[in-house]
Amino acid sequence: MKKNFSLLTLCLAATLVLAAGCSKSKKVSWSASGSGDQAATNSSVSSTTNGPTDLTIKWQDGKKYALQMSLDQDMQMDVGKQPFAQHLKLAQGLHMTPLRAIDSGGHQIEMVFDSQKMDLTQNGQSLVTFDSSEHASVDPKSPAATTAKIMKSMLGVPLDYSIGADGKVSKIDGIDTLTTRLKAAVPNTRQRAMYSQLFDENTLKQYGAFSQMSPDHPVNIGDSWNKSDDIMTGAGGMAVDMTYTFEGWEQHDGHNCAHLQLTGTIKSKNQPAATGMGGQTVDVQSGKITGDVWFDPALGMFVDTQDNQDIVMKITARGQSISGHLQQTIGMSLLDVSQ
Repeated sequence: MKKNFSLLTLCLAATLVLAAGCSKSKKVSWSASGSGDQAATNSSVSSTTNGPTDLTIKWQDGKKYALQMSLDQDMQMDVGKQPFAQHLKLAQGLHMTPLRAIDSGGHQIEMVFDSQKMDLTQNGQSLVTFDSSEHASVDPKSPAATTAKIMKSMLGVPLDYSIGADGKVSKIDGIDTLTTRLKAAVPNTRQRAMYSQLFDENTLKQYGAFSQMSPDHPVNIGDSWNKSDDIMTGAGGMAVDMTYTFEGWEQHDGHNCAHLQLTGTIKSKNQPAATGMGGQTVDVQSGKITGDVWFDPALGMFVDTQDNQDIVMKITARGQSISGHLQQTIGMSLLDVSQ
């Protein structure tokens, strides 16, 4: 069981590539409830707009943005000539609060995790089930015990993001406080490292980087633009190349939105050894991304996206290679905007 459980780290490391675009799973049972300023969330613009449209994020000071990061993942591997199947669902409720404008058109944003939920199944057997909204005790000898400690420790810690006008995160204040809390909850370095992709700086930066999807100029229906970025993950360097196309206007979740379609690729870059995983390397041999994005220009915010990733990879450890096929939806959705 311990060997299988360590594969969770590999899957998280290979998949927490949020800069490809923020995405959403279905909200039926995996979203936090929110009741806020409906006037803000039901903003609209004319669907007959003919001129260029500005799709840049416009943070509203004094507002609180409730969001949800969701991951729904299926992983297939051949481990020692034995098939291995893993299904992972992860949902994180969080909120972002604009603090102040910074030089050159950027903004400082405070982000706080409010809730955590994880279900992990391997070969049809439930291995980890955790929901921070439930108060049932967790068996300290079960695999879920470390999960519970890590995920509970991440809640309520303010992380202050400095985001430039280009959408890139230059720094995050508060990581030291988060790290101190995690070390106190899980003193064992090896146990903590198994979950490091959930809270290391490279991963946390992606939560504030979704504005990188925006073009740097107003666009018309039919226009396309490209976005490329190099991202460090626990699986090594990843090169993400995306193309966005403004398809037209569409009503979505009570908003009149610019509907964008996206296509892209994920590739390994330089293939450095993965950190915290015993020196394994992950080589993405084929990585395809497709999806849809909805942006409300009147609200100045992405409302929702659907980002589907299909990745074929090779994992090498101690001279042995394992092939893997990953299919998933991963990202972020806006639930509410309130005072």
